[in-house]
Amino acid sequence: MSQPQRQLKSVIGGNAWSGAFKLAADTHPQAAGPLAVTPECSTPDGYRALIRQRYRDHAAVRQQLAVMARRLDGRSMSKPLETTGPFAAEAYEILSAIRGQLKETQP
Repeated sequence: MSQPQRQLKSVIGGNAWSGAFKLAADTHPQAAGPLAVTPECSTPDGYRALIRQRYRDHAAVRQQLAVMARRLDGRSMSKPLETTGPFAAEAYEILSAIRGQLKETQP
């Protein structure tokens, strides 16, 4: 783990980004960000539960996942957000669901 990643985890528990970051939907264990899997998580159901807990318990995670969800299809003048890692399919489904919630709440 790099020095910036250690600092991030010590400040906010590794659940969200802090400071400058590259917007990436990376589910690898070594990734920094709200979609990174923990070493203890080994199943799709466990992964969804982990992200649900982060979403529920951390305002910064909710905000960051909403930003990623808005970028999922690339309509905001950027290329579509790529999801990577062992739980990429689950991350895409989670972000799609969040995007659906955002569309429902917008006038």
